[in-house]
Amino acid sequence: MKIAFFEIEGWEKEIVEKELKSHEVFYTKEALVPENAEKYQDFEIVSVFVHSILRKETLAKFKNLKMIATRSAGYDHIDIDFCKQNKIAVYRVPDYGAHVIAEHALALLLTAVKNIPQAIEKTRKGIFNYQGLRGYELKDKTIGIVGTGRIGKHMITFSKALGMNVVAYDAYPDEDFAKKYEFDYIDLEKLLSVSDIISLHVPLLPSTYHLINRKNLSLLKKGVIIINTARGEIIETEALIEGLEKGIISFACLDVIEKEREFAKFQKTLRAGEVLPDSTEYKTFLLNYYLFTHPRVFVTPHNAFNTHEAVRRIVQISVENILNFLKGDRTTLFVNIVETFAKH
Repeated sequence: MKIAFFEIEGWEKEIVEKELKSHEVFYTKEALVPENAEKYQDFEIVSVFVHSILRKETLAKFKNLKMIATRSAGYDHIDIDFCKQNKIAVYRVPDYGAHVIAEHALALLLTAVKNIPQAIEKTRKGIFNYQGLRGYELKDKTIGIVGTGRIGKHMITFSKALGMNVVAYDAYPDEDFAKKYEFDYIDLEKLLSVSDIISLHVPLLPSTYHLINRKNLSLLKKGVIIINTARGEIIETEALIEGLEKGIISFACLDVIEKEREFAKFQKTLRAGEVLPDSTEYKTFLLNYYLFTHPRVFVTPHNAFNTHEAVRRIVQISVENILNFLKGDRTTLFVNIVETFAKH
């Protein structure tokens, strides 16, 4: 089999080569995108990360593509319908360590309520006092967890350990888990209205697109903290900005932003001194830049997954997925179980 690994780091080759030594394997640091897809058209298996855009126009250029192994849990960068229609198997990494994402969400929350960046900046300037650094306690605050799959469950256990009150919303409630950890499932509107903190842990689906939006902004409890380590499009950016400006949202803790791939592309374009052709691109850039520079917004660059342990597991599981496919084992095949994934 001819196999190509995109967006690969040097250390990852050792893991891949050990398991796939009998196959022709190609490595590149670049992402697989429409502009370069044609030169890779002969590969039968491709392994990609989230910056590779596998839409119809990309996938259609491959002559004999049999499998995609995405080194991610998310799949919104892949045209699943096209893969189904063309019998292209798609494998993902559903759980490389859900606790890692929850840890990052909690870290962002603590960063906000304990004024960590401001405190560090103050001491770096040689000012060793706590004036202007008064924060907030998390104990007895109500946190609303939206999505109680693997990551959401970890966030619930962390929140409980800190003495927080937990409420949750999920299209498919896990009542046994709720009973064990003593929290209640409630509807989304009620969750928005009673939560001091809202943490989002749902996949990006048509039903979760702009889950937080300008229409339900008024339901939010005044002073709420919003955490999003899932996908940027779950929050309508203009609603988030409006909430910050009106004082409805006290802090926004984000590891993802809306249209983040486009934003990264715009940054490169602007640095190169080129003119953006579309005014909507300027709007996207300006809205996100507003968030990046807002004193009550804390943004990390889609980094929640990025631990030494997790990225190693991601590569190992991806290689196992390829081996399973080559052996004819379809038990972990993803492309036919999208509906199941939506539940978790």
